[in-house]
Amino acid sequence: MTLITPAEPVTAPKNLIAPKNLPTYKNLHHAIWLASCTLLMGGCQTTMTQNNATNSADANKTMRGSSILDSNYRDKITANTQAYKTLFDESVNPSADGQARLRLLKSINQHLTHNHVSVSQFNHHAAPYIKDGSVDALSDSLLRTLFNTFAKGLDEKGSSEEDGYDEEESYEPAFRDEDEYLQDPKALYLNYSDELANRLPEVGYSITRQTGMSEDFVETTDRAIEYVDTIDDCLVDYSYELDELISDNPKLTANDAKIKPFKKAYGECLAQSQKSYVDTIKAATGYQRQYINNQLSCVKQYDNRLADLLNSSRTPKQVDYDHYDSIYQSYDVCYMAVSQRYQMEPSYYTYMELSKKQLDYKNERVDCASKLSEQQQALAYKSITYRNNPKAYADLYYDFESCDADAYNHAYYPTEVNESGHDDSDYDSNDSDTDNHDASYTSHYLDNVSDEGNGEEEEVAVAAGYQEEGYEDDSSDAESDDEESNDDADISYSGVVHKLLNWFKRTPEQITAANLYNYQYLTFNSISQYEADNKRISSVYSYDFASPTMLSSMQLPIALDFNQAQITIDPSAIMPIVAVINPEHAPIPSEMSSPTVTFDMPEMMTSQLPPAVVYDVFIDSIQKSMTELDSSYFTAQDIRDDSFARQVGAARAVKVSFGSKQTGEFVGALIKHMGESLKTYVDEHPEQIPEGSALKASIEKWQASNEHYQTKDAGSILQLIEAIGPISFNKINYYYLDANDRLIAKQVRTMVGGNLTGAKSTFLAQTRYDLASFNQHPLAPLFLESFGRGAQPPMDGNVWVEQIQNRRAKLDQARYARYDYERENDIKEAEEAIQVAADQYNDGYNNDKEDNADNNIEAMVEENVPTSIDSMGPSKHKTIEITETKRMVPKTED
Repeated sequence: MTLITPAEPVTAPKNLIAPKNLPTYKNLHHAIWLASCTLLMGGCQTTMTQNNATNSADANKTMRGSSILDSNYRDKITANTQAYKTLFDESVNPSADGQARLRLLKSINQHLTHNHVSVSQFNHHAAPYIKDGSVDALSDSLLRTLFNTFAKGLDEKGSSEEDGYDEEESYEPAFRDEDEYLQDPKALYLNYSDELANRLPEVGYSITRQTGMSEDFVETTDRAIEYVDTIDDCLVDYSYELDELISDNPKLTANDAKIKPFKKAYGECLAQSQKSYVDTIKAATGYQRQYINNQLSCVKQYDNRLADLLNSSRTPKQVDYDHYDSIYQSYDVCYMAVSQRYQMEPSYYTYMELSKKQLDYKNERVDCASKLSEQQQALAYKSITYRNNPKAYADLYYDFESCDADAYNHAYYPTEVNESGHDDSDYDSNDSDTDNHDASYTSHYLDNVSDEGNGEEEEVAVAAGYQEEGYEDDSSDAESDDEESNDDADISYSGVVHKLLNWFKRTPEQITAANLYNYQYLTFNSISQYEADNKRISSVYSYDFASPTMLSSMQLPIALDFNQAQITIDPSAIMPIVAVINPEHAPIPSEMSSPTVTFDMPEMMTSQLPPAVVYDVFIDSIQKSMTELDSSYFTAQDIRDDSFARQVGAARAVKVSFGSKQTGEFVGALIKHMGESLKTYVDEHPEQIPEGSALKASIEKWQASNEHYQTKDAGSILQLIEAIGPISFNKINYYYLDANDRLIAKQVRTMVGGNLTGAKSTFLAQTRYDLASFNQHPLAPLFLESFGRGAQPPMDGNVWVEQIQNRRAKLDQARYARYDYERENDIKEAEEAIQVAADQYNDGYNNDKEDNADNNIEAMVEENVPTSIDSMGPSKHKTIEITETKRMVPKTED
């Protein structure tokens, strides 16, 4: 800025001279205003000096001694204006990022509009989402915090609404009666556990409630349970005999002569039981089959573990009786689970009038048994057996006892446990000695809950036992502490949320194993030929797994022709599915005249909006959308240490970062450009897309919605989703150019992960665009066989589909024709029967037997004429009219 010195001294304007009678704050206001003006002018002068500092000293001298009418002054102003433009106009003086952007956009435009081939390979690698030692290692994500906060709010609300346990409401109504259960005729027959979890007991299960509750089916179920109990009796007798032997001789082995008689009797008992119930075993279905198979599995586990423990090579040589006893106790848990599942069947719990609490307790007991079985299997996978480490199995059984006790308390005394502040580990009884509590409690508990008799009596016995122990008195007398109660509620609900979130997480060991045994051997490969002139893309994709012990590969050739509106595919990948659904129309490869099949796109899709137009719009929108991206997203790369750049012979490379923001901007721009282009095409072709058509209305609605957001809004939305969502993603593209700025290769590194799973996956895709790599690729022979010049012409898939449809139409026509034949025969037989009855009457019946004749006619008509139109078949209905037959009375002569 240049300050022109006036000829006369500068005086303050009159309106800036404050009158003497104005208040003090007015003077202060004007003083501040004058100071601001002075600073502003000083800033302008400073700016002028800084700008001039960049110029030469002669220019400064000229500017200070020049007039605005001087030609040198005007030339200098013009030069400054041009210099200003070059600072911000990247088309004139692009920055390094701007140069990389312009070079890449030119290369991509040329690449998309010219023919080329590509060879791609995709690899996958996983890593922990948060590195060890990171500052975020002990921090929760925002989404996890929100979940826990929400769960805590539910806990506090539930705690505030609870009024405590009411001793007078000890009666629990039945969960459901039989009439209520049979109201839905289409519902499936499921036990309480499966119905609660909304699952089927087995694939293809189709037993309805009416079938499951029928007398015959219930009788078969009872027989299956009898067989289960008979097997249990055999094992219990055998175990009882072994108890004394093991107790007297801890060094006993399976080969000892004392064991053989009992073992033989045990085997004969099992064989005789199977023989007695062979019909029941064959007829078993659904849950019945489950009970039998599960019980046999329990027996097999018992036999195997006992054989391991009594093996002569066991360590230690002397059997610990508690370890031995845990074998039977584990079997008893397995048998208990079978019985509890049976008692959760509707036919049982409706008859026994079990309450929801009783069913919940049974369900939790089964869960505890399943947990014990899973833990024991985990030991077996680690080659830990009763032969080398019986204590490990015994400890698991003791953990089951604790789980079983928790299940009972959760079902019957959830409020009392919270109010008393007791958990199962510090349970105290007023009537028993503290030192002997654990043993007495466990003994009492097992005595009452192990009985598999009447379910209702079982629950009452256990409840009575708790009352005798003084548990109910303790809980009823305890004062409620709101803060402590809320903490317990947090443990209940928030703990469930915590466990659920941890269930999704993958440990670092799991991630390492996945990389070692799966990801490093797995690749996804493809070769493609892109014909820009013909708007055709031909590709062969393969999913390959090559490890030291296994080689597997699946290939899929596929081609899209937008000009012809056709898709060509090798049906080998989908033919197995067709063979399952419709085997009659699934030819084997030797029956096919060509390895590929071509399908035309439906005419209703191509008549108004040709695929070639959609293709052009899409390609053009990609180019336009790339130009919308800011230059800061593009970075010229130093490729001196880039091994892939050396492999492809690149001269330079450009990096384009696509995080959530950039991805949203690009997708938003792509959608807006496509909507605008399609709207233009629709307006220019009213003969193809008339006014009022659904397609025109959809495109206009699309374009109207695009006007209500900016592309950066889409980027901000994705950023918000990534900030609070369970997943984050980042995509980095490396484009490799040759000396002529032609695109010769591309490398895409996509990182996808989230704190929910605790893993971060990296997908690396490397693509080459040179013909040599294409010709040398292992998939090239299959590509030439499918789409090369010498390839067999593809089969016409539309003719194939039309033949299938025609055959189905003929079969339907033949079926309806049979219905017509049957209906015509029924009508003809009915007419003949009526005529025969009438003739018989006219020939031999007199007036005294008119009623009998009428009855005979009606009976024969009723027997031969169909009772309803529906019984004749579903085809066209014909109306059958039967008129009253006039009585033909023979004339008598006078």
